[in-house]
Amino acid sequence: MRRSRWRALGVAIAALAAIAAVDVLARHAARREAAEAPGHGFLAARARAQDGKAKFDGSASFKVNCAFCHGKEGRGDGPASYLLWPKPRDFTKGLFKIHSTQSGDMPTDDDLLRTITDGMPGSSMLAWKWMPEDERRALVGEVKRLSVFTDEESGETRNFFETRGAGTPIVPPPEPAVTEKTTAHGKAVFFRAGC
Repeated sequence: MRRSRWRALGVAIAALAAIAAVDVLARHAARREAAEAPGHGFLAARARAQDGKAKFDGSASFKVNCAFCHGKEGRGDGPASYLLWPKPRDFTKGLFKIHSTQSGDMPTDDDLLRTITDGMPGSSMLAWKWMPEDERRALVGEVKRLSVFTDEESGETRNFFETRGAGTPIVPPPEPAVTEKTTAHGKAVFFRAGC
């Protein structure tokens, strides 16, 4: 019995090693493909900085850094997506989890930048703090560009950010003063909620 458990453990470890190897090879191939594509890749993104519009090309940066998980068109169907839980965000649905705006409103550029910078807690979305801020801001523009849908009535492709616009951030009220009354109220709410 012990021998079969060790054998099963060995098979499981070998399977995980094979999955990791495929993941590394696929990531390397995707980066190489993006870097070798004419006009795309890290150097091309920097070379386009001469036009004065942006320091980085968000599309090229997305292909190199994000498409492996989010897919080339931002549908959350990249080559690594089957390995990830929760699944990568599908930008074409126009739904964003972390934002400072009302529920149902589109996030602000700062919300998207914060998500790219800090990652998504409890998911496989990494923090990209090491990336230059200009490049992260270019990625914000690319995420917005990929947030498209097909209008059912007209059949036209539309962008969520262009049709809805970013919402207005919610400004939380100031914190109430700590008094005996507010403390007693907090305790009552705490116990009523079953905390």
